[in-house]
Amino acid sequence: MAREENLYMARLAEETERYEDLVHFMRKVVESGQELNDEERNLLSVGYKNIVGGFRSSWRSLALIEQRDLDAGSLRLDLLTNYRRRLELQLEATCDEVTQLIDKHLLPTATSTDCKAFYLKMKADYCRYMSEVAQDEKFRTVVETAHRAYEEAYALAEAELPECHPVRLGIALNYSVFYYEALIEPDKACELARAAIDASSAVVNTLEEEQAQDTLAMMQLLQDNLELWTTETLEEGGPPEDAVEEQL
Repeated sequence: MAREENLYMARLAEETERYEDLVHFMRKVVESGQELNDEERNLLSVGYKNIVGGFRSSWRSLALIEQRDLDAGSLRLDLLTNYRRRLELQLEATCDEVTQLIDKHLLPTATSTDCKAFYLKMKADYCRYMSEVAQDEKFRTVVETAHRAYEEAYALAEAELPECHPVRLGIALNYSVFYYEALIEPDKACELARAAIDASSAVVNTLEEEQAQDTLAMMQLLQDNLELWTTETLEEGGPPEDAVEEQL
């Protein structure tokens, strides 16, 4: 099937919310060797985000059920644990697939700064998702890989993208979440979020209305996390709430 035919099928799959099909066709588009445009890049991202998002949500639910049954002394705990592990393997395999596409195809063909930064952030995000279920050496490996990719994306965006660029803000948002949740460094997470808010605040009034609205929405996500993390740092007891991250 030709590239344009695969792209057409990917659009159909996205419209009908057939995300497994969407990533199947977008992999074909990626493997054709041509650089993706913004629409194609977002199709790929939406497909994988929905698939992995489902795995992450299910895994968290299973982890809670497992803890509940453990406390109750369930006789079927082994079945539940094995099921959770199967889900972990599916999540890890999908995230590995994404990072390999990025390393082998997407980064080598990326010519613009925003594309390179986007793919580095995407690689870091999917390593972070793996870190949520990984343990021991696997955890350390994916956290280190995520950290390097976030740092490279952040440095590139700071050096070459405007303060209000959506990719730059998305990197700041997800990198700060990584610091808070994976590295357990709340002060650094708050520092990153606050710096992005301050930099955007200085120029948001100079933007066209549509871009200003998008920027303000991203700034609000950063602010929401900042307030959440500040509250959790001040309060003792109670489970931490999930931070907000960019959806693309």
